[in-house]
Amino acid sequence: MLQGPFGFYKGMAAPVVGVTPIFALSFFGFNVGKALQQDKPDDPLTLVSLFACFSISTFCCTCL
Repeated sequence: MLQGPFGFYKGMAAPVVGVTPIFALSFFGFNVGKALQQDKPDDPLTLVSLFACFSISTFCCTCL
């Protein structure tokens, strides 16, 4: 059965729709972590601060 180029994308809607909120929460959690760590948006983050941002991001994704 030939489906053409659209056959390649058949069944991809569900995974794309499922992954999009996970990445949105990941970026949201990281930005919340950055906002909690920095006084000004241009302040550099230390490794410990980056780890804290990553931890908040991971927690947000785990809750989903």
